[in-house]
Amino acid sequence: MISKSEHIVPLTYGPGASMRTGKIAREFGVTKAIIVCDQGVKKAGIVNKIVASLEGAGLEYTVFDGVIADPPDSVVEAAGELARSEKVNGVIAVGGGSAMDAAKCVNVLINNPSPITQWCAPSVPTQDGVPLIMVPTTAGTGSEGTYGAVVTDTRMNRKRFVASRTICLANMAIVDPELYVGMPEYPTVACAFDAYTHAFDSICSAHAEPITEMFSKECLRLVCKYLPQVIEDGTNIEARGGLALAATYSGYAINSIMCHLTHLYGHTFGLAFHLPHGHCCAFVMPQIAELYAKILPDRLKIVAECIGLELPGDISNEELGKTVKAAIQKFMKECGLKSLKELGYKKEEVMALVPVVTSDAAIAYVPQGLPLSKFASMLDEAYDQ
Repeated sequence: MISKSEHIVPLTYGPGASMRTGKIAREFGVTKAIIVCDQGVKKAGIVNKIVASLEGAGLEYTVFDGVIADPPDSVVEAAGELARSEKVNGVIAVGGGSAMDAAKCVNVLINNPSPITQWCAPSVPTQDGVPLIMVPTTAGTGSEGTYGAVVTDTRMNRKRFVASRTICLANMAIVDPELYVGMPEYPTVACAFDAYTHAFDSICSAHAEPITEMFSKECLRLVCKYLPQVIEDGTNIEARGGLALAATYSGYAINSIMCHLTHLYGHTFGLAFHLPHGHCCAFVMPQIAELYAKILPDRLKIVAECIGLELPGDISNEELGKTVKAAIQKFMKECGLKSLKELGYKKEEVMALVPVVTSDAAIAYVPQGLPLSKFASMLDEAYDQ
């Protein structure tokens, strides 16, 4: 088996790349694979293309198409049972972040006992999985490039993480811009902001590494360049490909430094309101940018550069925060992202979620000493921006 880098999943990229899935799986020694997907991807005919590729390579397969958004542990358990009963030796995810996260959990359960929740962080699965291949169809989560998976613990009613650099890190990501063309505008925008917030969080970290900065900067540039083009013409293959690469790069970035502030809010809003993850993460991003100007101004200047702002050399931290905040607000509005107020949520129910925000596991990665009042005040302002 080809060895895995600590951070970087090998990438097969280009229009039509998904038709090489069977050949790639065979190269990894797969003889029978489980395809993990949802009903939407199956009905769109995308799974049929992957099946044809596997058949062309002479491989056997079984399909689990029961993935739902924010995959609960019960769905993961059902998929894992199918994988074990069918004696597969390869896992192929076809779909968005939920399908890819579910596939990673399936790979954990092939050789590790149920339930999946016993392997949530800080626990680490002990037995290796099988070759894992990601075929993303949404450009946002970057899950094709990360070593972690999110699963909904139905007993605790919260999202939890399963992580392993040997089991959850894919052997290959196959990024085919043609698979993204049919995605409607709003999901496309929400997914793009998922990648955007990954890069934003990664750059604005006191622990950012050079590899973090490299991929995060390129992600921000690609989203700012290509998202408006995709909104204008959803069939633009170059622009779709640009967003797809942005998503994958954002996944590479958060392998070395976990996403934090935007995702504290994102996880909470996702569970409470069942809105797309990227939109949830973006709600408070402008206010977070203003905060970063006070505590990590040099990091925020990198964000400013990547999103196309020209800053005077003597800009104060206060003005830096206001400038980046306004630019992000403008970009969000131009891309059609509505505020929580515009979506019809009452301010009281939104503000009641602050304790949930501050109890999220990602709080371990935020700047130290951030008082609870900041979480509340930022959300209070973001409610109707």
